[in-house]
Amino acid sequence: MKKNLLKVGALALGMFAFWLMINANAQETGQVSLTINSGTSICDYGTDLTFTAQEVKMDSGYVFQSNFLTGVGQTNTWSCIDRAAENTWSFYVTASDLVLSGQPSVTIASGNIAIQYTAGTTEGDTVDCTVENEGAWNSLSGDVEMMQRDYNTKGVCKVTINAVELKVDVPQNQTPGTYTSTFTITLPNF
Repeated sequence: MKKNLLKVGALALGMFAFWLMINANAQETGQVSLTINSGTSICDYGTDLTFTAQEVKMDSGYVFQSNFLTGVGQTNTWSCIDRAAENTWSFYVTASDLVLSGQPSVTIASGNIAIQYTAGTTEGDTVDCTVENEGAWNSLSGDVEMMQRDYNTKGVCKVTINAVELKVDVPQNQTPGTYTSTFTITLPNF
């Protein structure tokens, strides 16, 4: 009887092993996890500008025009690199009235200050990341949006603008002296 039980046990164990071999192609599912870390998102731009002095002109206006200055010299190429694929962002500028040093009531209106630039390159997400208001002189009496990202695909991108220049149209018979304005750049909140 013990022999028969051993034979039955061996037969059952053999059938179980055969069943396991038949089901050797069974599938299990798992999860693959991939993390892509965002890089540092930055904007490169000029912030300061000093025009070459000009002699006062009677009965006619005149124009000051120049590129911007950075910590390493003049630049006329600005860019924003969005390595975090932010939803939306804008890069825009504005300026206050120019005020004569020591005489705050003597001004040149911010509407006489203008910025001009050309579209450069857009890399990466070229659908959502764009250059805005390029080509014409844009008055800085209000915000001028220069670069932006509209949310859509959320890909990373780099937007570049070239030939960035600022000009001031000085009205005729303007009081001579040194004028200053606050030039405000509103950057993306990366």
